[in-house]
Amino acid sequence: WRVELRDIFTQSSLAALAARIEPLRERLDHAPPVFGGEIPLGPVQTAFLVDYPGPKEHFHQALLLAPDEAMIAEPLEQAVAAVIRHHDALRLRYKQVDEQWVQELVALGEVAATEVVDLTDVGDPQAQMRDHASARMARTDLAHGPLFCATLYRMAAGDRLLLAAHHLVVDGVSWRILVEDLHSAYVQALAGTDIALAPVTDAYGNWAMAMRSAAQAMDDAQRTYWERAQADAGATLPLDHPHAVAMRQDRAEHRLT
Repeated sequence: WRVELRDIFTQSSLAALAARIEPLRERLDHAPPVFGGEIPLGPVQTAFLVDYPGPKEHFHQALLLAPDEAMIAEPLEQAVAAVIRHHDALRLRYKQVDEQWVQELVALGEVAATEVVDLTDVGDPQAQMRDHASARMARTDLAHGPLFCATLYRMAAGDRLLLAAHHLVVDGVSWRILVEDLHSAYVQALAGTDIALAPVTDAYGNWAMAMRSAAQAMDDAQRTYWERAQADAGATLPLDHPHAVAMRQDRAEHRLT
């Protein structure tokens, strides 16, 4: 089924939106790509790699999960590997060639194993976990990966599972899908069955190439409009009181009991 973005904003009820949904007429290829190679950078990726002033390797999103029971390392490793194989964006790599950033998709076999860290007998395991997690993310290698990693911390208070991904390959919306797939894969691996995840839609490489094609197909009028809009955009947002200074005394706090 297809729903247009404009309809989401203009239709004020689910019933009205449902009336605008149309069946897809083209057949989607649900199979993830089985190839590696260079694919185009998206606009946001390009902006980050070219303009971000800080260390590009350490720019992550992460989740720290508290499982209800102790996890078994081998099924977890199998599940993480299955998720990385299933979602091609998690296998992206980045390098500079002739001062230009290049995005590559590595082959299906190049996946990272889960790391297991035993903190059951150390002092202040929370601090040890924070230090280890920060160090692992800080040593991310954009060219060689992995850009998605899982770390299982064994602690006396119970296991903790850290999932960390560089922001180049994941966004906030994607985490729900990744966690659901990881849980499904882990349950299947724990049961000793072959891991089969829900079908994917278009692969990231296909999406990136479609965006590049759309940009190249933009007519002169559209290109002129957006170039003018970018040139007219101010470097900073306008302020009602540009010379005012925000101070703590400007804040009022009210508590109800």
